[in-house]
Amino acid sequence: MNNKRRILAGLFCFALAVSCLVGCMKNPDNANLSGTGTSGDSGGKSDAAKDTLVVALQSDISTFDRCKFTDLVTQNAVNALYNKLFKFSTTSEVVPDLAESYKNISELEWEITLRKDVKFHDGTAMTSADVKASLERTMADTSKSHLVGSIAKVDAPDANTVLITMKTPTGTLLESLADPCCSILPAALISSGHDFGSEPVGTGPYKLVSWEPANKVVFESFQDYFIAEEVAYYPNLEMRVIPEGSSRTIALETGDVDIIVDLARSDYNRIHENPNLALYSPQIMDTGTSRTSGDTDLLRLV
Repeated sequence: MNNKRRILAGLFCFALAVSCLVGCMKNPDNANLSGTGTSGDSGGKSDAAKDTLVVALQSDISTFDRCKFTDLVTQNAVNALYNKLFKFSTTSEVVPDLAESYKNISELEWEITLRKDVKFHDGTAMTSADVKASLERTMADTSKSHLVGSIAKVDAPDANTVLITMKTPTGTLLESLADPCCSILPAALISSGHDFGSEPVGTGPYKLVSWEPANKVVFESFQDYFIAEEVAYYPNLEMRVIPEGSSRTIALETGDVDIIVDLARSDYNRIHENPNLALYSPQIMDTGTSRTSGDTDLLRLV
């Protein structure tokens, strides 16, 4: 039981930041992820046959365009689909993601060396041209000036190097580049006017299979993900929209879903009285923003 609880805590320590899911589920220790019961009873399904993790959400994803959302549910989906040059660690430190290394070569210039093993979901290799086009796309969005407004230009001197020139010296560039809005997209699709809002193409651990608005979104693991040990354990991830709180709780109890987000307060005691359920209240978001206990409750049959 304790192992199962640790897995869940690792999976959703950032309020269902799906990008955290892939590494933590590499070894589920035979946890009962399929439904009711505490000793492998999963409503007729063995754990070995379980290939889809089902998450119940209160609201739908609004878009897959990494610059066009304002809600946490959509951010979680975006994080599953895309990568940035940098990301926030579990301790809120900025660490390389698609970047391999970086250096501040002058007051105004940052040189970033890219990983050479990254592919997009369409099979094309990521290069500095993709980074340049992606950041310029963000820079063209005036609503994101607080993130990239201090960038004067982005150059791609070779396939694996990006040179960013600032308008004024800044110490927050890496934090800005870790924002979902700075996720990297294929340059060829950007130039063609591709609709990333409905047909996302990124480098993330999951890629989109289907989206039924107001119903569900289905993802599948990206087998060519650049961090081999973090290829998602479950081949499929389904985010199912269940707006009514008690209905989400019932779906969890019956095994129709594996995890629910945003517990109905009226069900709080009911959950604590069920020995097969675990409740987690994350304190920190992946942006480093503090939250108070209970802001987001995550439950799941163990």
